[in-house]
Amino acid sequence: MILPHRILDNVKTHLIYTVALLIIIIVGLPMFQTLFFVLWDGNIFLSALVVFLAIGFFYALPEKIRLDRDGEQMRQFRRDVPDGTYDMKKDAIAFLKSPEFFSDCIAILCLVVAAIAIIVVMIMMRIIMPPVLVVILENPAILLVIPPAAVILSLTYGLFHLIFTVQVHRDWDETRLHLANEKKMEYTEKK
Repeated sequence: MILPHRILDNVKTHLIYTVALLIIIIVGLPMFQTLFFVLWDGNIFLSALVVFLAIGFFYALPEKIRLDRDGEQMRQFRRDVPDGTYDMKKDAIAFLKSPEFFSDCIAILCLVVAAIAIIVVMIMMRIIMPPVLVVILENPAILLVIPPAAVILSLTYGLFHLIFTVQVHRDWDETRLHLANEKKMEYTEKK
């Protein structure tokens, strides 16, 4: 059910995305705080929802780009799904049940642990000293928020991963139909 090699590969690549995300957050934090305050008047739940959706999108988008360029998977998909028989709902259900999807979501959970470790090391090395740390030191119960946050992040990543994968599969099917129609038109014109 779980594919350890896929989890390891995803954690490695997602660590790069995490470092990029941390840089974006550190550099743009004042702007994000102002934006969230102006848009939602400081509503922490709406802000958290947007943050989780944005981060899930951020991690899932490179998967879409990678899948979109994977010619071998496209050929396999077209072999497995005959012309005109593609069903988005069946594809989504099959993808949800696949070990690849489950492994990808587990990889994001592992990534959250890795990201926390990176942040702790950066704090210990005095590279960053965010004001949030003072709040955590005063109230360690805030650390209980981390596991549910990791699960929510995994769910938002899974949602975007599912949407992007089904979209790419649909695009592959539509492209095949479009090319078949073009060939048929060329054949008719030659007659």
